[in-house]
Amino acid sequence: GETAGDAAAAAEAAAALNIKIHTVPVTRSLDNTEVLLEGINAPDTVPVSTAHEITVLAKSSAAAEGIITIFRDGVYYGEDRVVLEPGLNAFPYRSVLDTPGPHSYEAVLDSFDDSTVTNNTAVAVVTAAGQVLTLDHAVEALIQPRRLL
Repeated sequence: GETAGDAAAAAEAAAALNIKIHTVPVTRSLDNTEVLLEGINAPDTVPVSTAHEITVLAKSSAAAEGIITIFRDGVYYGEDRVVLEPGLNAFPYRSVLDTPGPHSYEAVLDSFDDSTVTNNTAVAVVTAAGQVLTLDHAVEALIQPRRLL
């Protein structure tokens, strides 16, 4: 069942980008620690070449350690060793998108304390909007403000 957000709208957006969605039943074992990625909070749209934040949301049934690896547009972007407290944990990351259009972020959580690894991936799509405008000195001189007499 749907517990947060709008799953139908997210599925439609993913389908428009040819992203496949796989569902996995989540069960909780009382004997084992379970860590999972709840999702990635990210803005829908950001201006090109402007810093923005994505936040990886991870849940854990007990204290645990792990490594979050981030991929942007399918390319390794970085990783972070994290300590998970019981409950929901938020890990913010900054990024800048220099080319217009949709860009994907994928987070993968690896933990030795985890009992089920099939729920340790989350994806978000951010669209960089706008164009980068550069002026050379000749054009810049033409558009300088003029003082009226």
